[in-house]
Amino acid sequence: MTTLSSVYSSLTGLLSFSKALDVLSDNVANLNTIGYKERGYRFESLGTSGESRNRTGALAFEPMAAGTSVYGSLRNLSQGEIQQTSKTTDLAVQGNGFFVIRDSGHLLYTRDGQFELRGDGRLVHASGGILQALTENGRPIDLVIPVTRTSPSLATKRVAFSGQLGTNPSGDQQPYEISGISVVDGDGVVQVYSASFENLSSSGTQGEWRVTINDDSGFPVGSGIIRFQGSGAPQPGFNEFSVQVRTATGRTTPVSLYFGDPGSLDGAVQGGISDLQVSSADGYVAGRVASFQFDESGLLTVEFSNGQSETGSQIAVAAIPVAELVETSDGVLFRSDEAGAVPLGHFGSPGFGALASSSLELGNVDLSREFADIIILQRGFQASSQILNVSSSLIEDVYSNLGRR
Repeated sequence: MTTLSSVYSSLTGLLSFSKALDVLSDNVANLNTIGYKERGYRFESLGTSGESRNRTGALAFEPMAAGTSVYGSLRNLSQGEIQQTSKTTDLAVQGNGFFVIRDSGHLLYTRDGQFELRGDGRLVHASGGILQALTENGRPIDLVIPVTRTSPSLATKRVAFSGQLGTNPSGDQQPYEISGISVVDGDGVVQVYSASFENLSSSGTQGEWRVTINDDSGFPVGSGIIRFQGSGAPQPGFNEFSVQVRTATGRTTPVSLYFGDPGSLDGAVQGGISDLQVSSADGYVAGRVASFQFDESGLLTVEFSNGQSETGSQIAVAAIPVAELVETSDGVLFRSDEAGAVPLGHFGSPGFGALASSSLELGNVDLSREFADIIILQRGFQASSQILNVSSSLIEDVYSNLGRR
């Protein structure tokens, strides 16, 4: 190795250690960047062989020092720490897989699950890409949350009662009243009724009651007869009757008042206390979207304000087994120019992980390892710098000696 070649070799060392330090500094700076995948580096020898002949004429090889360089910048795609948040649109991948987003007609892949809900129901990444779902034939399509959809009303068809009606042994008692009976009419409007229970036992039929249904102004809208057997259980054929509920537009819908199957209701009890109340009523008013969430398979469920729900699209997930299949410029968004290189599927399917909703994945930077590598690079840089200084001194000595002749 000549003095000049040592200068060059030490210079390549300085440059290579500086480039490697750039990689480490980028990793450390992105320690808390959501979905960031750390970069790695590799040193490569630039040494070649110089050909010459010895005194016997045989070939001999004299190594010529060419130094080193840093090559490669592969990403470490390992899992980062999952951190819970309180935001429904924050998503994280637990295990294998990448979110698929569409940006300007191109598919990109990311572990950064910071999405914002747009007015049209699409979930948008900070880069501007739109989160993708999969059609039945496996084609990626924009995932849309139906934020403007409404759940239509359903008219009440049955009101069920439970409890008992107590009777006075003397037969002299006031009608038992139940107020606040809410039903949904055919127009989807809630109407409130009351029920009056009159004991007819004194008229000759034991266990018989007349039930009168009144509207909120006290006007009767219907009535019926219910009977109870000697045990107090409802009598077959007299445990249910219907009334017509009229809407503001003149429509009428039947509502059944149901007092239970025989043996299922305490019914009329001699000398007992009346505590009959509404136990359930079907029907509901129209509702708007109140909330939405994704399960572990990425399936969307929308909850409406009327208590109803419906399922929607399922988030698409991409499998990237090795980093060589994709390219990236920032460690967060990845792309592949090779068609079909990145298969798509659903969370929970073989080869894919699970979705963690209201969560985010932090960068996978191992800070302790980064610090250890920084120390090694620092020592290498110092050593290369020292070699450069020594080589420079030797050259200066040679020039000084030549100048004295």
